Amino acid sequence: MAEIYAEIQAEHDSEIQAFLRWHSTTRRPGIGGSNHATPYHFIPFSAVKEYLGANQRVERLLAALFVKNVDAQYVREHYLRPLAILLLIGQGPMIQVFVRYLSLMDHRLPFRTRPEDFPRSSDSNLFDRFHSEQWQFCAADLEYNMDLNLHKEEILPITHKEEIGWGGNAKVFKIVVDKEYNKLVPHHWQMPERPPDLQNTFVLKTYRGLDAKEQHKNEQNAFKILRHDGKPSPFIVAYYGSFIDDDTYNIILEYADKGNLENFMRVTPPPSTPEDMIALWERLCKITHGLAVIHGYRDRLLGWHQDIKPGNILIMSGSGTSSYDVYFKLADLTSCHFTHNQDFDRDVVGTRAYGAPETFRSDRRIDPVPVSVKQNVDIWSMGCVFSEAAVWSRFGWNRLLEYRCRRTNEIHEHLDLSGEEWFHDEHNVLRTVRETHEHIANTSRLIHRVIVKILQLVNKKMLLNEHEQRASAIDILTESTRIIDTTRKTIGISITRDSSRHGQEAEHGSDFEERPITPPNVPPGYMSKSGEPSHKTTGRDIEAPLFPRPLSWNRTKRDTPKLQTRLAHRQHQMKTVNGYHQAQVADESFGPFHSGSNTLHDLPDPPSPAFSYHSSDTDASSLSPFHAGGTHQGIGSQQLDRGPSSAAKHAPLRGHRLAEDTTRTSSHFSNRPTRDHSNYISAADSLNSDGATSSRTADNPTSSKSQAQEHEEKPPHVSLSEGLRWKRNKKQGLHDPLHGEENLSSLNIRDHIFVIDNTKSMLPHRNNAISVVSLLGYIVKDSDPNGLDVYFTQSTHSAHSSKSTDLSMAVSRAPFQGISNMRARLGQILQEHIAKFGTTTTPSKSWYKWKPRRAESHRPLSFYVLTDGRWQPQSDVGPVIKSLVESMKEHRLLKEHVGIQFIRFGDDPQAKARLEHLDHGLGLQADDMDIVDTTPWDGNIWKHMLGALNPWYDDDPD
Repeated sequence: MAEIYAEIQAEHDSEIQAFLRWHSTTRRPGIGGSNHATPYHFIPFSAVKEYLGANQRVERLLAALFVKNVDAQYVREHYLRPLAILLLIGQGPMIQVFVRYLSLMDHRLPFRTRPEDFPRSSDSNLFDRFHSEQWQFCAADLEYNMDLNLHKEEILPITHKEEIGWGGNAKVFKIVVDKEYNKLVPHHWQMPERPPDLQNTFVLKTYRGLDAKEQHKNEQNAFKILRHDGKPSPFIVAYYGSFIDDDTYNIILEYADKGNLENFMRVTPPPSTPEDMIALWERLCKITHGLAVIHGYRDRLLGWHQDIKPGNILIMSGSGTSSYDVYFKLADLTSCHFTHNQDFDRDVVGTRAYGAPETFRSDRRIDPVPVSVKQNVDIWSMGCVFSEAAVWSRFGWNRLLEYRCRRTNEIHEHLDLSGEEWFHDEHNVLRTVRETHEHIANTSRLIHRVIVKILQLVNKKMLLNEHEQRASAIDILTESTRIIDTTRKTIGISITRDSSRHGQEAEHGSDFEERPITPPNVPPGYMSKSGEPSHKTTGRDIEAPLFPRPLSWNRTKRDTPKLQTRLAHRQHQMKTVNGYHQAQVADESFGPFHSGSNTLHDLPDPPSPAFSYHSSDTDASSLSPFHAGGTHQGIGSQQLDRGPSSAAKHAPLRGHRLAEDTTRTSSHFSNRPTRDHSNYISAADSLNSDGATSSRTADNPTSSKSQAQEHEEKPPHVSLSEGLRWKRNKKQGLHDPLHGEENLSSLNIRDHIFVIDNTKSMLPHRNNAISVVSLLGYIVKDSDPNGLDVYFTQSTHSAHSSKSTDLSMAVSRAPFQGISNMRARLGQILQEHIAKFGTTTTPSKSWYKWKPRRAESHRPLSFYVLTDGRWQPQSDVGPVIKSLVESMKEHRLLKEHVGIQFIRFGDDPQAKARLEHLDHGLGLQADDMDIVDTTPWDGNIWKHMLGALNPWYDDDPD
């Protein structure tokens, strides 16, 4: 090609200056360079097209470059990035040469070597400069199953990279991928819903060193082998892709925002309610499904994990608000190995602390000695994990550290080895392990029943010296699932049965709380709260071991103080957590875990699982651990039938909210019929300060009866967190009934429209709004055969889909900005539907093409307005709603034809008053056309959907 002498680019021109300013402000952070460890910037192609494709900008730039006879539209279609690069290097006029060659088009970038048609210039560095600048416009999509060899010039669209761990030859980084370039998760995968801020967050695991290539390949192959129908197991951390860069080998994995089980136990207190305890163990036990996948229950390829430990069990948050709403997944497949139709393989010497006895080497120098092991070495390791999780969920993190310390001491005593935390002594399960499991079984309360049952499984089928007797992973999964289901039902039944005993013992002031079994005599060496021995021994003192062996202690009946004295003492030990009261245990170290510190023997007794005190002289709200945020969390609503004559005599001590809350039942425990409990009376009416029957109650038992009946008429209640949990369980195939699901018939064959007030003030509430849309959309999607709609107040954009996930994504992608004119925007949306009153619609064609399609009347409407009520001045929507009601009257429509539910976020007083006015101050009740209701976002989801349609819910204060 002939040499080209480029014209000088007029850098001072306003159009070129505007382009340079745009370039400096549009760049996004990425990484590049050697090992892709250096910050670089990139500009998405979409941003280039948006800037250069608007407002005749290419024409104006060509004019500023004095370029003629070049079709601006042709440049827009094929040469936008070459034009941008040439402008950056001061060679804009060169675009008139580029447009002559197909080899220099946009889609040919990046140029790794100099194209034959690349123009020549007196500037000998022209191509080098072009080559260097082009990479910022050529960031590649990160795609599922990618397996690339990268060059250091290439920029990865990773906007954040942060080291979060390391081990062996690998470092682990938390990375955030630019949303526009994130193609790592296929759309057809049914993955647990992640918070919007984590949907582009992943883990980058980087191997470096002598064995890096082998370890990287081994883990990559293991992830690929374990896919089923091209998808990962939901209980094994997902693998998305891989790349090699210089001397580093990298894999991209699913990000666990809650870290690993080790860290989770360190920073999270044990569950304090049976519902949380069961939910936690249900999720934890499901990782045996992931282990079963590795072991090859689906096909003939058999695998071993061989590195199961708390640090290799990752935890991801769910969409609920509970700390225990998490998912557990097996991770780190570096040690995984597979065989074909052979149930033994060479031991790869994985975890030592959690390793089975048959993998034991007394000296690390003989690790390379080949030993054949079966897959049930993983069952032992999983049993060890369950054992430690049981100690933590019963006693807390400090007791778990003490449990490890005791194992170390026992190993040192018998094998003269230091610093080891095994669960065996080379042949048998350690005495420490057996005694700890026994102690948990002997001292557990109702809340800990699931722990006791899991430990029985661990003892009988997992931590067995004879490996042939250990159960398979699929058997452990089946048995643990049965335990969870049985325990869930048993807890509900037990609470109801306890109420009978409590009622019978109330008049005697007996000690009726459920307690751990306590010894008849104080053990030798026991220390009181003051640190002094609780008793003096005669003769030679007997020193109690750090972990005394649990005894077969019998329950003793102790003198019970008067109710009022016990109540004052109890209240001193109570604290409110997440809206409900729980016993405050000053120090959990008791039983085998500490012989010289505070114990539960010295503390006041914990509250009863189902009942609370409420005397006439003391205001005690419900102490039940089943209450969270005013929502009943897990006991059945079944109560004992009593006649009025026995009500005063056998009345249980009840908190003033218990009658109300027994109707608010978790979906897991709501499948039993509700018996009449109208004859129950409150403790204030049943007992005076001395525990005697109140004359007021005895004389007029009907007053308490009518009061209880009022509570019984409360509508079903399901909190948002309970609803989200039900949704996740249903997606996983656990078809638990949704409490109050009979209400769905009222929502059938309606159009459901969500209106999102996407203002700047709503931005802090966006995640909560997404949760509301996700759940309500999931519940009502089958009620709207034409699909659901989402509108926004700050844009004319809308979304329509029959999938709640699509609606949630639409909300997550919408910009939250400005202040809304709710009156104008809601008026537009309502008018769009008012215009259809009295009309008919023709259903879309089905596969019954030969059948005539009959026109249908316009369906009733449910509007869900998600807002914080902070709107522009003079933006009252009252007139809009009144106009809608008048239109309904003209068409003789019932009030149930349209419902407008304002779902409130935030606590701005003026905003709350504004929404309350719309609910009660428009005068619609007089004409029986009250179509408006308001409720907080985290309230009863049935009120969310029915408050504007059903007076029963409209009148419920939630």
